[in-house]
Amino acid sequence: MSEQSELRRRREERMENGVKNLKGARLFSKTFLTIYFFDKSY
Repeated sequence: MSEQSELRRRREERMENGVKNLKGARLFSKTFLTIYFFDKSY
């Protein structure tokens, strides 16, 4: 019972972290592309 809820909680945390990492990666790639294009334009 308690072991099951522990596993569920851990899985939810891992999913949340995955979503955060996905958003962070998307934001990073957007920023990186913007910097890259600005460097090209100079």
